[in-house]
Amino acid sequence: MVRRAVESLVAEGMQASDLTVAIGPHIGVCCMEVGEEVYDWFAQPDVFERRPEWKKPHLNVAKANTRQLVDAGVPEERIQVSTLCTRCRRDLFYSYRRDGAGTGRMLAAIGIDR
Repeated sequence: MVRRAVESLVAEGMQASDLTVAIGPHIGVCCMEVGEEVYDWFAQPDVFERRPEWKKPHLNVAKANTRQLVDAGVPEERIQVSTLCTRCRRDLFYSYRRDGAGTGRMLAAIGIDR
């Protein structure tokens, strides 16, 4: 999704190198357990972490999105990443993985300042 967002902005005349990106609160690598099939599907195994106490690999969503942004031409120094985990921080965020389908919803936005 992030790569397509950059492609859409470039198609509108923006330069990827001029974009500033903020990756907001998201499920952290601490909580993003995935199956081996997800690990096998990804072309970038370094966006996963494995720890002895974890039974399955964990996806680093921020690292995966940052990689896609950089590959799309956004300079890494123009990418800011929140370290807040939406699953861990029950006091601040909704989390489908934590609470199931009955949880609230969060919103993301993309904007152009011309």
